[in-house]
Amino acid sequence: MSTVIDCDKIFVIDDGKIITGDDMEVKRGFIKEVYIPVKENDDIYSSNQIGFKIQIDNKVIKIEEEQNSYNTEILKNDEVNVIRQTIDGKEFIDIEKVDYNE
Repeated sequence: MSTVIDCDKIFVIDDGKIITGDDMEVKRGFIKEVYIPVKENDDIYSSNQIGFKIQIDNKVIKIEEEQNSYNTEILKNDEVNVIRQTIDGKEFIDIEKVDYNE
């Protein structure tokens, strides 16, 4: 399953503060670990999943999702925005690398 982001809205992140929309929450954090989640007896090389342990405030959260061209570029110690939104009653979580060059 891939995540869905509403690209028609623009949110400004400031010093790790939470920015919320009607059905969206954004938090800033740092990647503490990147890993490939596998089920028992599965081969790590055939997995299409990627996992992240992200420190937000004083907590570490764990997010696992399908690999794509964006999340495979996220590395340990990268600063990221964790975006949580509800669309049609279903929750989606996306991770975006903070790019200070844009």
